[in-house]
Amino acid sequence: MRAEKIERIVGWSLLTVTCAFALVYWLAGFPGFWGSDDLWYAENAASIVHGKFSLARDLYVFRWSVLFPLAASFAVFGINDVAGALPFLIATSLTAYLVWLSCEGLRFLYKALAVCMFMLHTWTLYNAVMMMPDSIVALGFMMSWFALHRTRLGEDKVLKWIALFSGGMWLSVLAKESIILYLPYFSSTKKICFHVLRLQHSYVP
Repeated sequence: MRAEKIERIVGWSLLTVTCAFALVYWLAGFPGFWGSDDLWYAENAASIVHGKFSLARDLYVFRWSVLFPLAASFAVFGINDVAGALPFLIATSLTAYLVWLSCEGLRFLYKALAVCMFMLHTWTLYNAVMMMPDSIVALGFMMSWFALHRTRLGEDKVLKWIALFSGGMWLSVLAKESIILYLPYFSSTKKICFHVLRLQHSYVP
């Protein structure tokens, strides 16, 4: 029990340190705005705050998983760089947490390596603070994958995992259409999951 408690504390410390590193990376080495998509997201989010939002502006107005968290951050903290980075840093941190949970049952070293490989990757650090949909898509994918992973293990509360899978898919779709690139993977695993659902609760005909 003591060893498990120590591992839990160290695990949370690792997640905190890696997320803090992403924040420090942004403060010390922010490479600047992308200069195109991110500025459109910022303008549309600002229009929500100012009550001038319109679905006729451009294609970015339909990416609600990006716009509404960004608009909420603008409304609370003002329209500035920190507010622009916060929703995406939170999304990246939640993704890292799901990576950690997905490694349950593995040795602590492997879990730590998985989190570090994700959080310290160049593109993870880059997108963790950018007003772009990539971090939201990553979170949605990880939510869906984690739900499938838990379902394959034959866990109870299957409805919870169905809801998590669906929520992850919707979160990704409403951020960017690129989530369709992962559909072949999900379709290759669905037979296993549906088989488990039939055996446990007969939710799938």
